[in-house]
Amino acid sequence: MTIDWETRFRGTLNAAIEHGSHVTQPDPLRVTKLRISSFPFCARDWLLALPTRTAPRLRSTVAEEWFLHMGTTAHDVLQQSVATTELPMSALLIQDWICTECNERHRFQPRPGKCSFCGHATLKHAETRLHYGPHVIGHMDGCLAYPHKKSAAYSKDWYHVPLDYKTTTSKAVEGNAPTLPYASNVEQLSTYTAILHKYGYNTPGCVLIYVPRDNPHAWIPKFVPYDAETLSRVDTYVKHYTQARAVKSVKDARKLPPVATEDFDRHCRYCKFKPLCKAELADPKVLDTYYEKSIDVLQTRLTLPDFSL
Repeated sequence: MTIDWETRFRGTLNAAIEHGSHVTQPDPLRVTKLRISSFPFCARDWLLALPTRTAPRLRSTVAEEWFLHMGTTAHDVLQQSVATTELPMSALLIQDWICTECNERHRFQPRPGKCSFCGHATLKHAETRLHYGPHVIGHMDGCLAYPHKKSAAYSKDWYHVPLDYKTTTSKAVEGNAPTLPYASNVEQLSTYTAILHKYGYNTPGCVLIYVPRDNPHAWIPKFVPYDAETLSRVDTYVKHYTQARAVKSVKDARKLPPVATEDFDRHCRYCKFKPLCKAELADPKVLDTYYEKSIDVLQTRLTLPDFSL
């Protein structure tokens, strides 16, 4: 009897690929800090997702892990390539650098010739940690700096252009990518730009770099001019975040504003709570059971040391 090995393997591996899951530990900073990667921030989503995000173990599908690791790999390869290449047009890569000998972090600067702490000559690139107030934190992929005038020594006056790598599909970048950049990507990278501007850096804007997963040579840049209103929006996110952290009752929870009260398809495209939020417009009590579970987490689980607020 001839065995159809292709069919047999389809049946065997289908269970793993279609129904398998990956288990990871949660990152406390995703709930105890306001992450720039979560912008535009929705206080309602933050509260409703607490039971999942603070669980002892998080489960994800094969597809979710696939795209996560594809994106991580692309970031690592691109960041390493830029960090180890002599850049044209006198450009400098400005970011954090970590000494491979003593782990000293050299913050937001051109690559040092040696570690300022131990003198070791080998430093590895690292995403730049940026903070805004006590709650907001982010990790910027990198920043390219260009001289503001010929032969000028590097300074804050150089043009500092933050960049962020985003993996996408080949179809998305066709025809100069008319659907790009995505609004959420703009909000995130614009926040990094605005924080640098607040610190005194000359920041004309930022560039989102979209890279097809199957063809890194087909990447496309999208420039976003500096937006002076960005930090005003971030201040609103902080207000909503602190309001969500202070929820003690369902009545309090009902007062939390979602990121949008209309046009859900545009603002909340990938949010799993979108159907509930749409239903809540007609029935204010539809989210109460979910709120009760989240309030229990706020009052119990987040008091643990690893999730201390």
